[in-house]
Amino acid sequence: MINVGIIITNLYDHYQQTLLRGIEYYCKDKNIRFFAFVDMGITDTPLSSIIYKSNLDVVVLLSPSLASLYGYENLSSFVDSLPDIPIISVGLTLPGCYNILVDNRMGVFNLMNHLIVDHGKKRVAFIKGPDTNREAFERFEAYKESLNHNNIPFNYKLISPGNFTPGDGRKGLSLIMDIRKESFDAVFCCHDLSAYEVIQSLQSRGYKVPEDVVVVGFDNFDLSSSFSPALSTVKQPVYNIGLIVGEYIDGITRGKNISKDLLIDTQIVLRESCGCIRSINSDLKFKKPEKERSIEELVQKAQGIILESNKFKYEVGEYNKKLQKSISFFSAKLLESIKNRDSIILLKEIKELQMGTSSMDLDLPFWKYVLEEYNLVILEGLLDSELQLYISSILNMALIILYENERKLVDVQNVDNRSIIQYTNEIGDLLLTCKNDEELKKILKNGLSTVRIDNCFIVLFTNKEDVGELYFSRNMENLFENDSYEFNLRSIIPNNLGKASLKSYIFCGLQVNKSYVGYILIENGDYPNMMYSFISKKVSYGFKNISLIKKMNSYAMELEEAVKERTAELEMANKRLQERSVRDQLTGLYNRRFLNESIISINDVGLYGVVLIDLDHFKLVNDVYGHTSGDNVIKELAKSLTYVVRPEDYVIRLGGEEFLLVLRNFKREFIKKFVNKVRDAVKETKFIMENGDEIYKTCSLGAMVYNPVENNVLNFTSAISIIDKCLYISKEKGRDRGVIIDVYINQFTGCSDIGEYITKNFQKCIETQKIKLIESN
Repeated sequence: MINVGIIITNLYDHYQQTLLRGIEYYCKDKNIRFFAFVDMGITDTPLSSIIYKSNLDVVVLLSPSLASLYGYENLSSFVDSLPDIPIISVGLTLPGCYNILVDNRMGVFNLMNHLIVDHGKKRVAFIKGPDTNREAFERFEAYKESLNHNNIPFNYKLISPGNFTPGDGRKGLSLIMDIRKESFDAVFCCHDLSAYEVIQSLQSRGYKVPEDVVVVGFDNFDLSSSFSPALSTVKQPVYNIGLIVGEYIDGITRGKNISKDLLIDTQIVLRESCGCIRSINSDLKFKKPEKERSIEELVQKAQGIILESNKFKYEVGEYNKKLQKSISFFSAKLLESIKNRDSIILLKEIKELQMGTSSMDLDLPFWKYVLEEYNLVILEGLLDSELQLYISSILNMALIILYENERKLVDVQNVDNRSIIQYTNEIGDLLLTCKNDEELKKILKNGLSTVRIDNCFIVLFTNKEDVGELYFSRNMENLFENDSYEFNLRSIIPNNLGKASLKSYIFCGLQVNKSYVGYILIENGDYPNMMYSFISKKVSYGFKNISLIKKMNSYAMELEEAVKERTAELEMANKRLQERSVRDQLTGLYNRRFLNESIISINDVGLYGVVLIDLDHFKLVNDVYGHTSGDNVIKELAKSLTYVVRPEDYVIRLGGEEFLLVLRNFKREFIKKFVNKVRDAVKETKFIMENGDEIYKTCSLGAMVYNPVENNVLNFTSAISIIDKCLYISKEKGRDRGVIIDVYINQFTGCSDIGEYITKNFQKCIETQKIKLIESN
């Protein structure tokens, strides 16, 4: 089995579709299987890895379209990157390749000469193709050459750019007529579609074609003869080129000696749009024959003219045999109808002839030409006017049958196409709603059968070099060995596909944000190939939508994480700020703010020991040794106080040399012992002055045991005020001592604020034994 890779840019373009049909027709009865790579990219994609000698025997490039899309340099680099494999370049010369070219120059030159010489046109506008396309460049150069040949000056204002895309003709005409205000008597379009748009635009402006302006094109695609008026154009035998490519493939793989470079002739086709009208019903003017020739001789002559003009001169034998067989059969039936005066003999066969040759690209325009040629030759050679009329009537009836059959086929195809397009659009709409891969696969599973795609699978590129991964499969899972969903991209497709029946396959690239992410492989069926491109685009949209959703979800998660991190940072910063705001800057101990915000509102169950400390004669330290030494004393005192309390207790610097200890879950009987412990710790602390002197200090204390449950009659603020009185008493009694107050709550019945009462009536409370002072020294 011979495997052939055909690399094209799309399946919408008539040229590429027709070329593919020709290759397919040649290959179908041979042991040749082709893989069409459509819009797979040639830069920054694994395509060069996919096209590998172990799988492909020949590679075919539709080079002008590829060069136009990706650039000639990139195309050349791509060719150089391929392994040692025969390459056929169609339409563009590439070093080291088999080059099959079309003589664009002579086609344009001859048609331009026809306009200038035969129709007297002097101001011919020109709608170009893309500057990067070699064929478009050659056509433009031939246009300028023909002007020069006929001594007509080149006028750039009559030139409009184009890209071989819809809109070129309409935009080009507007540029020349509306913006540049140029007049012209003919328009030459590089592409038949552009010519169609020019004709429509001229007619919408009130111009008649060809009476006011002549319009011609290039390509002679299927509908050119159906334009109104029918389009005069240059025919490049695209279908035949496909057959030639098939012959080259066959010859290369069989080791035949085949020419490296081949130039294929073009042919001008003259119709109504340039003023050359020719049809069966035309008033034909010809010389009266000197003698009447036999009807057999005339039919044979017409047959010879048709076969010679349509002969495939590059010798694809099978095509020529079928063409000869079809025309010979037509001649025989026409002769039989004439001899027997029975038109039904021919008419009942004409439909089958048309259907039988449609696969050879011999459709309605071809058979219309056949009928015209037979009519012309026979009428020119007959003297019998009655027989002339009879033969013309047979041929006209045959033409009517052909038109009717074509109309029915087109109607059926249009209905079918509209249904498929509708289904495809519905699938596309659903794919755009996909939120994840599972939904996309479900839509494909349910929807592909409605667009007649029975066998296909989707492969995604992976981060591993030359490795693809099966994403989705419809009826092709058995092609994957050992149930593995990964395979080497250089195998094109799973190895088991080589064991499948002889089929051809379409590869369509899948893109997300202009990057190729994989491809969809579809088994080529009877359906128009362009639908495969539609489907691949829709699948790409689905992937793009999922990618966007994944990115949005990823961004949302990243944002959520960022918010969490930022929140944590802010919380930590806030905590640090909060911590800093309740800490004394000099000692690091809690400060008065902490006391006010956290301690005063305590309402726990249990007793608290509250001890107020003031360093004795601290002012002398500042006066004698300076404030720096004073600060050092405060810091050392803070350390000493921290050592005497438990981890759950609080040491608070209220300001200056005054400190407050808050002791949690404290037992009343230990208060005196603790006060002495603090007093001793302070006395034993060595304070080193800035000048190196060592001094020792004493402190005065006030203390009590406080119960937060009694907060309604004795709050924490009042408790501190009370022990501040005790501290004052300690200082009055000579310092270096502590005074502990014991408050008998039950002695204050009816008092709403015990703290305020004691503070104002301190001495009276002592005398009435409502409070008791215990001295610790």
